[in-house]
Amino acid sequence: MLLQIQDLPRKVTKDFLLQQVTARKIKAAPQFQFSNQVIALFNLQPPSSNLPLTVALDYQQGLIMTPRTTRQLLNDFSHQSIFNFQQSRMLVRQTQHPHFLPLILGRAAYLPLAGVSHGSTDWVGLHWQQDCWQNTPARQAEFITLQNKILQFTYSSYRNLEDAVHLTSYYSEYLCRILQLIVQASGAQLVSLPAAGLMHQFAQCSCRLHRQLPQTNSEVRQFLQSFQDWTLRQVAHFSELQLSAPLQEQTLKFWRSELAAVHCLW
Repeated sequence: MLLQIQDLPRKVTKDFLLQQVTARKIKAAPQFQFSNQVIALFNLQPPSSNLPLTVALDYQQGLIMTPRTTRQLLNDFSHQSIFNFQQSRMLVRQTQHPHFLPLILGRAAYLPLAGVSHGSTDWVGLHWQQDCWQNTPARQAEFITLQNKILQFTYSSYRNLEDAVHLTSYYSEYLCRILQLIVQASGAQLVSLPAAGLMHQFAQCSCRLHRQLPQTNSEVRQFLQSFQDWTLRQVAHFSELQLSAPLQEQTLKFWRSELAAVHCLW
């Protein structure tokens, strides 16, 4: 019998998932595609195999098993989606948290439970959770889903879990504000859904970060300009070009000026 969400025990742990993998009670789907319907991704290492695998808890499909790593699943999604890690990186750069990279998809957002430089890790969709807590001595984190299931993960990150959720919620709100302002500037109106799941707890947050959420078209232009500057810097820093630091800056200024010209009539 393949497991749907309602079939799961109250608490879902990696030990439980490995038992189900061994008993072949989880549907194998080598071509499984990540989407915002994924509640969580579990990065597993079966004791009888040297190859890692991923178990996805999907709202529509229940438990799905795939030999592809969480990194592969998210990279494939990022290459095909309008919203991907590029926007997430730009948002992270603004708050200067270079070792923290959630996946921001508007009102949907996914939190990594280890540093993204560590390879594949577990990911949790915060829009599918209603609460969470951290057990620091045990190096664990638990999330209560909207379906009242408890998901248990190893969490040894140096970052406090509540701070990570708070930051991710801010990035989600920032991207939604940008989209609202762009649509309003076109003479249309975008009705935004309220913050979902766990991120709803920070919907009325008045911290320093949330007070910096964009309010004007000028702030939208600054964000889009940072997008352009980041792209230009990646080209100027391309190692095969072998440009000196001063020449990199000259190249950046030249192309910034050239691209700015297309905004004008002549």
